[in-house]
Amino acid sequence: MTLAVGIEMIHKASVIRDDVEDRDVLRRGLPTELSLMGPAGALALSDVLLADGLATTFRVQPTAMHRILNTLVSMSSGQFHDVHRGITISDPFDVAERKTGSLLALVFWMGALCSSRSREDRRLLHTIGLHLGTAFQLVNDINNVTRDEGRGKDMRSDLAERRNSSIALLMSQQGGAGTDEAPTEVAISAAVDQARAEVARRLDEARTLASQLDEPLPVRLDLLINDEATARDFVNDQQALI
Repeated sequence: MTLAVGIEMIHKASVIRDDVEDRDVLRRGLPTELSLMGPAGALALSDVLLADGLATTFRVQPTAMHRILNTLVSMSSGQFHDVHRGITISDPFDVAERKTGSLLALVFWMGALCSSRSREDRRLLHTIGLHLGTAFQLVNDINNVTRDEGRGKDMRSDLAERRNSSIALLMSQQGGAGTDEAPTEVAISAAVDQARAEVARRLDEARTLASQLDEPLPVRLDLLINDEATARDFVNDQQALI
């Protein structure tokens, strides 16, 4: 439980910074730290949570710090690639994988480590978490251009602010982004279809990898990975909106 809380502190620190950078005033229907404390207070709280989360995980699982720090490198570089307009990104799903996939990969890997699973099972579960987390972020990108996300910001804000979301990167590959002209509905729809196909591919890949595990998964985790409806519910649970 202590280790889970430590990892959640790191997650929450990243969420607060994401809300500051996105200027989000709501998350899951509640005011964000940005709206309650302002940018300075929110960033200071993010620093406290990050430092405390790292200290907590180090006390409980010091041998895992190398993996944890590498995850932070991936998360922070993914966020930087997301907001920086001057970076060329060849893989349209790379930012989503770095930002969110890497964190869920860490969670699955840490769970496998704490339950004394084999090295191969830890590797498989790390990759399963990577696919689930990336799929979650891709759904977030899709929602930004298809409906009100419930965060108190305009629909398609990622495109308006020239963020490197998967949708924008897919459109750029098609020649439908990167100019001053507004993106067409056809280009957006095509990019959304590609992102949805990638979500389905990653959920399928997670199920395939789960079938290779040496030991069976706990019932609830097995359901999350192997039951398609449950996996879809998980990656679609962005702001508790349908």
